[in-house]
Amino acid sequence: MDVAEKLWEIEQIKQLRARALRLFDTRDVDAYAELFTDDCEITVTGPAPEYTLHGRKAVSEAVRSMPEGTTAHRAVMPEIELIDATHARGIWSMRDYVVIPGHRNFVGYGHYHDEYEKSSDGQWRFRRYRITRIRIDELGPVGENPSRQTR
Repeated sequence: MDVAEKLWEIEQIKQLRARALRLFDTRDVDAYAELFTDDCEITVTGPAPEYTLHGRKAVSEAVRSMPEGTTAHRAVMPEIELIDATHARGIWSMRDYVVIPGHRNFVGYGHYHDEYEKSSDGQWRFRRYRITRIRIDELGPVGENPSRQTR
């Protein structure tokens, strides 16, 4: 690959990560699930018990079954490495805001550790990703969120 092709592929991976966060936060479950390979693996560490999801169907079911609430995720400062034409990995600095009434409410800081695979349709998808949080700021009980705007 020449430099322009490498930059194009890296930009497509950046778009994938941005799309994933937006679709998760807006709970567009079907579109979100399409961003993963069939045999994907997601691991989440942090304030709640660690868990791992295996496969696109498990990802879809987990997001669909989440309690109603508000999340806002941000990923910045990507370090993306193209391994070959169809494999890459990346590390992103992350921050997530999680308010789910009746559950733990927090702002978390950490990193996404991603592995990507370019599918036969030419689209990059998540093969694996792990969320690690290095700091949690508890928000305490949150009832109605007066700053939340309706769509």
